[in-house]
Amino acid sequence: MRIFRLQFLVLLMGTFFGVSAFAVTPPLDTNPLTFLPFAEGLRVYCVQGNDGHYSHHGVKQYAYDFDMRDSRNSPDNPIYNIPLYSPFNGEVVEIRDGVRDFSNNSSANAANHYGWGNTIVIRSNEGFYLRFSHLKYDSIPSVIDVGDWIEQGDLIGRIGQTGYSSHPHLHLQMQISVRGESVPFDFVEGLVNTGDWVTSELEPDLYVIENDRRTNLGAPIDNPSFWWDAGTVRQYRSGANSGAAGDEYLTSESSGARFRWYFTTELEGQYDVYASCRGLRNRDPSARYRVYRDGPDRYSTHDQRHLGEFRKAYLGRISYRAGQRNTIEVTRGRGRLCADAIFLRYND
Repeated sequence: MRIFRLQFLVLLMGTFFGVSAFAVTPPLDTNPLTFLPFAEGLRVYCVQGNDGHYSHHGVKQYAYDFDMRDSRNSPDNPIYNIPLYSPFNGEVVEIRDGVRDFSNNSSANAANHYGWGNTIVIRSNEGFYLRFSHLKYDSIPSVIDVGDWIEQGDLIGRIGQTGYSSHPHLHLQMQISVRGESVPFDFVEGLVNTGDWVTSELEPDLYVIENDRRTNLGAPIDNPSFWWDAGTVRQYRSGANSGAAGDEYLTSESSGARFRWYFTTELEGQYDVYASCRGLRNRDPSARYRVYRDGPDRYSTHDQRHLGEFRKAYLGRISYRAGQRNTIEVTRGRGRLCADAIFLRYND
């Protein structure tokens, strides 16, 4: 979805000079990608995003605060006690607990862990650290300890009102070290800015492959790449919360246009495969998907006009071998073909 400087130049060449085939090279400056850490379907409000006026500057510049647009500093706030789940597979590298809710919120000090309150930090295999702060007292499961490996979708705590905080909410930021400054990152659910409502799509064993070669953090997917034979290719930017990773996606109205995703899986077994494309109107009503596999290829035709927010085209249940190179292709039927993201749900 995100096409970087060199790639964007090639896109422009394709638009004006009819470049017919192009393989996306590894992005060098992409943001890490993660699901929101809430139960699937939960709708939350971003009360403060990056460079927020209240407190998101300096080491917290790229942080997010989530609540339910309710500023009551009490247990009656609807976000208080909402469960949080790990948005990726990773290792617990820090736990800070023992701070009582609704007390000692007036300043950052040692007693409230210097403003963070009760906190858990999880490290992904890719070397990124995700910090969850202001958690409810005694809500981090006692079975979780530093050094433990947890899976995507595991319960890690509940939203509280601890640390230097004005009301119950979750503070979330990505870091490149366990206590380092924040770095930019993206959500599978879409672009999130201050004032946005966004709905979580987190599920255990659900992984995404973008057309910019990104996968969500911790996904057991290797060697992702993307290719097209599409004549004129255009790049579109989806609106906030309207596309996987909420960034760019590719379209083509050229005859015979094709887009392909390549990847290998670390886990052998069966996967439910889905295609996504959101935020684009006048999409192809008869896009033809092909899933390459051992034995007969799997074909299906889908109306991309139905692939709106949180809608995916089901391409079938496929058996993949670990390390095997896999291909998913979409070919234009009639209309504007869209290429965005592929989702895999592991079933074994």
